[in-house]
Amino acid sequence: MRWSRALLALLAMLAASDTARPESYGAFRGNAPQIVVQGPPPPADAVFAWSNDSRLLVSASISRRAVQLWDARTGNLINAIALQWLKPDTLINNDDLSISADRQTITLRTETSATRCRLYEIDIPTSNTGVTDTPRHGPCGHYSPGLPTAHDGSTLVRDRGFTINNPHRAPVPLAASASVHLTDLAITPDGTSALSLTAEVSAALQTPVASRVEIWSLTSGVRTAALRVAGAYGHVRWLDAGHFMLSGDGGARFESQPTLVVDAARSTIIDQASFRCTTVPYRGAGAMIAGRASHCGELAEVSLGLATPGIWARAAGSRAWRPVRAAGLGAPVVEAV
Repeated sequence: MRWSRALLALLAMLAASDTARPESYGAFRGNAPQIVVQGPPPPADAVFAWSNDSRLLVSASISRRAVQLWDARTGNLINAIALQWLKPDTLINNDDLSISADRQTITLRTETSATRCRLYEIDIPTSNTGVTDTPRHGPCGHYSPGLPTAHDGSTLVRDRGFTINNPHRAPVPLAASASVHLTDLAITPDGTSALSLTAEVSAALQTPVASRVEIWSLTSGVRTAALRVAGAYGHVRWLDAGHFMLSGDGGARFESQPTLVVDAARSTIIDQASFRCTTVPYRGAGAMIAGRASHCGELAEVSLGLATPGIWARAAGSRAWRPVRAAGLGAPVVEAV
């Protein structure tokens, strides 16, 4: 099974209906799967992102040097936008591509050299593409557009010394320590607070030894809660209004840390998921979706005896994973474990 087809199967399940999202960390609420993309699937090197309301699906491909926008409800292709500046050897992960919460902008971040990063910003209504090159101070992913944004699309978080940028008000600097390394940011579902994930780096080893999650008020910039965990974590995402998850490196390689589920109000770890690649929330329902891409499968086989790549779904509060596979080019099939 090719990773692109498995991911399309996952996206079909996610976009199958437009029902409201539960507000509590409750049971998994799946929907009947259906085909999302009509016609030939995107190439094997494509990465994907979908809008907050699951109505839009976007894919980006290095081999095609293009971004494609789909209506996830009908499967129809809305637009294909050429990106002339993409290099054939550019590496793009799923987290590098996103749609803004107001469904007006597609953002794609890449690296152009050892010293430069590039950000593409595509205006969906007009297809106009803006390109910004910036000096590289660490991985290009630290220039964080798109995913960490308020639900109305008015607030965009970028790594500029822990600053929240809003076009309608002055920037709010967060009172963070300069001794930590910013890894990821996420806006809370109600848009009033931000989650920051930072790494504590050993001065002797020059490697992350612990991770710290902090909750900040977007009004005052004051920290309201904090949690420190051992090990290197790369991503923080909200599962629902009261819980967030910590996962590893987003699928670039086999995860070295288990995914953690945290009660935000108590800053307490309440659950721990098994080792997976590319763990992400499932539409705010408290559930998680995880995958083992082909380049993760070999390491998974050595470490856990799990050689089969694919997509898996894990219900909220459950410790069982259900595999999601593609039945050819048709509708995906969910199997019981």
